[in-house]
Amino acid sequence: MAYAAGLPAFILVKVLVPAFYSRQDTVTPVRIAVVAMLANMVLNAVFVLSMLHWKIAGPHAGLALATSVSAYLNAGLLYWRLHRSQLYAPGAGWRAMLVRVLLATFLLGVLLGAGTGDLGDWLPMRGSTRAMHLAAWIAAGAVLYLGVLRLLGEPLVGLGYGTAKE
Repeated sequence: MAYAAGLPAFILVKVLVPAFYSRQDTVTPVRIAVVAMLANMVLNAVFVLSMLHWKIAGPHAGLALATSVSAYLNAGLLYWRLHRSQLYAPGAGWRAMLVRVLLATFLLGVLLGAGTGDLGDWLPMRGSTRAMHLAAWIAAGAVLYLGVLRLLGEPLVGLGYGTAKE
């Protein structure tokens, strides 16, 4: 779950880095990645040691959480550098789109968190039954997520919320 929290940042890094490479700038993303890696190392110690000190179960999850937090730092620094260099400017409507996506994501999390039950309910199932249940929850999640976005007025194709500068 701690890795999942960082998924948007991991994806955003993959989207932002090519903007530097397309301008023949390989140094900037590497420097930013080094900063994020150093932050990850510090956060590893902070999270794991804090979890051990407070006797929180599963202190190894602190490693995944540190990786997720450092991915947000990486993505944020990449975005900041592109914006500061005037290589990317968010278009009109991106903040409203972000709010709609966050709401749909929250509701998706609520559905899956409340509906899928405990792991103990899934383990006794046969493999094929478990696969069918999983497929049904994936479909339900997709329908909910896309349906909420559509109900909130989000266009599901042709999202043009930014302008790249040549």
